[in-house]
Amino acid sequence: MRRPGTNGVIQHEGWLMIEQMRVGFDNFCYVVYCPLEKKAAVVDPGFDASKVLLFLQRKRLMLEYIILTHYHSDHCADVRVL
Repeated sequence: MRRPGTNGVIQHEGWLMIEQMRVGFDNFCYVVYCPLEKKAAVVDPGFDASKVLLFLQRKRLMLEYIILTHYHSDHCADVRVL
C-alpha cells in the first residue's frame, strides 16, 4: 500500500532509489537516495516541505542536496524550510 501523496519508488538500481511524491496540485518532487549511505537529494520540493521532511525522517536520510529544475514557486517555494 502506498502512502497518500506519493507514487512510490519509481526506480531502484541497488544502491540508488528514486521516490516520487505529489506536492501541490499538479507537481511532483523526487527524492534520490542511497539506502546504504543514508544520503539524499531532493528535486523540486515545491510547496510541501513537511511531506519531504517526514519521508527523510522515516527513512533516516540526511539531506545533502536540493536540486531545482527551474525557479518557479511551485518547484522551489519551501527550499528554505528544508
